[in-house]
Amino acid sequence: MSGEFEWFIGEDALIGTLISRLKDGSYLIYFPYTMRGIRHIREGRLVAVRNFHSDDTQDRYSVLELVEVQPVHHALGVSPERIKSQFPGFVIEAARSCRMDWEQQEPTEETTVIHAIARPTGIQLSARGNDFDIEQDESVPMVGESVVLLSSSGMERIINYGVEDDYAISPCWHATEREVQIELDARELLETHVGVFGFTGTGKSNLVSTITSHMLNLDWNLRVVIMDYMFEYFPLLADCFLHLDQALLLLDFLGIPGGDTTINALSHPEREDMISNTAQLLVRSMTKPRRLRSEPAVRALEDAMYQCLVERKIRVLLKEPTGERISNELRQIIDRYPERWLGTARHAIETWVEGIATEPFLDAGRLWNLSQELNRYAHNRVFPATMPAPETQERRQLTLTSAPAIRYVEQGEGGIQLSQSAVQCIREMADRLQELSRIWNRAEDIRRAGALDTIETLVRRLNQETEERMLIVFYSESPDSLRATFAEIARRLYDERRARGQNEPPVLLIVDEADEFVPGKALELGRIFENSRAAAETIARRGRKLGLGLCIATQRAGYLDTRMMGQLHTYFISKLPRKYDREVVADAYGIDRSVVDQALHFSAGQWLVISHTATGMRGVPIPAQFQNAEDRVLEGLGLRPSEVR
Repeated sequence: MSGEFEWFIGEDALIGTLISRLKDGSYLIYFPYTMRGIRHIREGRLVAVRNFHSDDTQDRYSVLELVEVQPVHHALGVSPERIKSQFPGFVIEAARSCRMDWEQQEPTEETTVIHAIARPTGIQLSARGNDFDIEQDESVPMVGESVVLLSSSGMERIINYGVEDDYAISPCWHATEREVQIELDARELLETHVGVFGFTGTGKSNLVSTITSHMLNLDWNLRVVIMDYMFEYFPLLADCFLHLDQALLLLDFLGIPGGDTTINALSHPEREDMISNTAQLLVRSMTKPRRLRSEPAVRALEDAMYQCLVERKIRVLLKEPTGERISNELRQIIDRYPERWLGTARHAIETWVEGIATEPFLDAGRLWNLSQELNRYAHNRVFPATMPAPETQERRQLTLTSAPAIRYVEQGEGGIQLSQSAVQCIREMADRLQELSRIWNRAEDIRRAGALDTIETLVRRLNQETEERMLIVFYSESPDSLRATFAEIARRLYDERRARGQNEPPVLLIVDEADEFVPGKALELGRIFENSRAAAETIARRGRKLGLGLCIATQRAGYLDTRMMGQLHTYFISKLPRKYDREVVADAYGIDRSVVDQALHFSAGQWLVISHTATGMRGVPIPAQFQNAEDRVLEGLGLRPSEVR
């Protein structure tokens, strides 16, 4: 079992014996106990056992992964429950006498042994001269055969087998074998979608930043769009913002950080004092990990933000007031009122809103006029009555009134009398239209300065078939705005690419705090939640053929839409304290909950990586330690990570 390439660790003291196959399909292995052995024989280690497909001409070895390792002294027994039932004085004395046996450097005492549980990986090694071929395992290991540890180089070759070189990224290493670099197939991550599940403090955003950075460093025209819920991704990707020509931080105009200070700076890019003040204000309002909150790091981030402001990489995103978009906003207001509160006026109000949807563009003046029209109806407590719904009455039979594309006829002189709730609903709609009118007027200065983007221009940029890599981060303090923006970007990308038969360039949509975007009970929460959930499901189900990928990250997997979760082929799993969250993750991926439970003792930055497509070991959980994004960012900002605490 050796050759020029060292596949195995051949020390006798580290060779175990396969004892039996357990009911769940895993295997019980005994290793002789030594201090050195307990340091080498650890969870996640790969081992090889000769299997039943071996014959006189060729040896074949099933590769197993150790998932549980425990030193056992048989003077105490192996069952904690049984120990508890014994006489305490005897147990304590036996435990003390065991202490000397734990110190042994050679396997001399047969009362001590290392118990290990191992699961099949579906991989076998077939001897070929002095080397081995990696193949699919179609046999089972032989009970009683020797169990040999794979070397670090052997593990690395198996774990990364089949990962395409052109799209290979190495953002992590094996959690128990530091020398084993783990490669992931970036193309498969994008095309078959990703889920990141970990509690607060496990490093979800750090992981997303690390993977994003590695993917953007490849030689391809990838575009990444991140929906930033906590205003944290500029600090975690500051190095990418500096070295990428096409990197944008888009701020929601409806809740722009810094308010007028930021607006004035974006409107007057020639004012260096304004730019400097805004850079400080934006950086200090961001969520930053501990080391990036140090004074040297903050100053470096402010310098990076200043440079990005000068280079027009900080822009404002404002949705153009198209009829469809305005009508959707007004429908959300209507949806907040139960049908019985609005009474017979509901259909009339909805038809009025429906008419707005046909208008291609509503400028500030048009929005203001519509708001005044609604205020008149609310003041008079009367709304014009509509004819039967459009599906039962031809539109050409309806009478055109003062508002273009809004059709209704009056019932007598009074129309429909409005309840107090209906009046309140109409006034809310009028207030929203007035607000949008003021916003659009106010945005003109930013538009003239070239710092205004719309969803239409953003989607056009993402679909443009150029060779540029692109990073876009959108931040809003409004969860509803984030949900609506994500839903519209995803829908427009999908619809336009489907209509054109376009699948390049690749676009990865990343959604942090995904339980706010794709909840399982979206219909109960309202139209805006359902639109966001439906958009995510469409990308997850059908995005691959159009070059569209999805990555979701959350600490509350139990709140997610499980249908969408089932479409994600790669999971990154860390500590999830709530049992229900672990059950949902296990069920969605089709693995035993005990696999997810392994992550309960993980430290920050450690993740269980399991993938059907993006790793060499398909469907096999791999414990991994990911690079710390803070180190990369600090280096990118010109600081020494070792000097920043």
